[in-house]
Formats: sequence, C-alpha cells, structure tokens
Amino acid sequence: MNPLGTPAYLPGIDVSHFQGVIDWQRVKAAGIGFAFIKATDGTQFTDPELHANVQGCIENSISCGLYHFFRPSVDSAEQANFFLSVTSWYKAPLPAALDLEIGPVTAAQASAWLDIVDEAQSREPLVYTAPAFAAQYLGNSSVIGVYPLWIAEYTTKPAPSVPAAWEDWEFWQHTPSGQVDGVPNAVDLDWFHGTVDDLKAWIK
Repeated sequence: MNPLGTPAYLPGIDVSHFQGVIDWQRVKAAGIGFAFIKATDGTQFTDPELHANVQGCIENSISCGLYHFFRPSVDSAEQANFFLSVTSWYKAPLPAALDLEIGPVTAAQASAWLDIVDEAQSREPLVYTAPAFAAQYLGNSSVIGVYPLWIAEYTTKPAPSVPAAWEDWEFWQHTPSGQVDGVPNAVDLDWFHGTVDDLKAWIK
C-alpha cells in the first residue's frame, strides 16, 4: 500500500502551463513513472509549455501522452485536426487523450474526435472524464465506451467509480492538489492501473 492508502498502482501526473516551468529531472527522481501533457484546447490554443514539457519527459525517460481539452461548441473534426497538426511533431510514447469536462456534450461528438485521432495515429486514444459528468452526458454509449478510460475521481476509496459506458479504468486522476518535487504549483496526481511492465505495453 502507498501513503494514500490505495493499492500499489504506478504513480504519474498530468500537467499544463498552470504548473509553471517544471524541473523534470527532479520529477523523475520523485518517482513519477508517467505524465500526461496538455497540448491543445478547442481549435485556437496550444499550451505554451507543451514543447518544454515533452522535451523534459523525453530527456528524463518519463513516458508521456498528450491531451486535448474539448470544447462542445466547436466542431469535433476541426478540433481533432487541430490537435493532430500541433502534436504530429512529437512522438509521445503513450496514447493521446480527450479531456471531457465541459457540457453539454454528446457521446457522438466525443466519438467523432476519438475516431479521427484513432485512425490518424493507429492507436486508441483515452477518454478523460469524471463519473458524474459521464453519467449526465455520456450514459452507457458503446461508441465512446470502446475507448480506454482515464477517470477523474477524488476519493479515499481504493479504486474509482467506473461510468456505465466502461467496464474498467486504465488511468485514474485521484487528486487535483498534489505536490511533487520539481513542479512549482499544485499538480494533478494519477495512477496507472498496473505495473511498470504493464505500462510498457501501452508505449508505442
């Protein structure tokens, strides 16, 4: 068991420019095994720390994935193509992720983004969402449940709730207010549902 009382999942973080300038060497030394990095938002915004964060992960052998913040009022295909145009320069070892936290949004809208990125990258992207959000907007839709789940739930339980559209979770954001050496500001902490060897199976 780790200090938070949960099973011995592999620890990671997810970051954006809100975390400031990160010292990834210190993050690595702190035991962080993976990171998700904000890349884009809508069709106009590229995170200003994207390049520095990707380079920091690469230089310190931290497996990273890139995520897109979804805007329901903007066309899904346009958002997917914007994400792909920005991130095609990077060879992130972990899958892309779609951040769903603003409603109203439909499973069809989300699926359109996911399908485009899946086809372009030849690998399934993750869906990031919270249980209550998924229950309100996504239901038990199979079109989105086919994609692996990165769940956001802040609880002291040993495992998160799994929304109806999924059978299990792969990554779990368990707090938005973590402290990690090398990260100037509070940071989201995540668990990977497996071991280091299991994570290697996700790396491409």
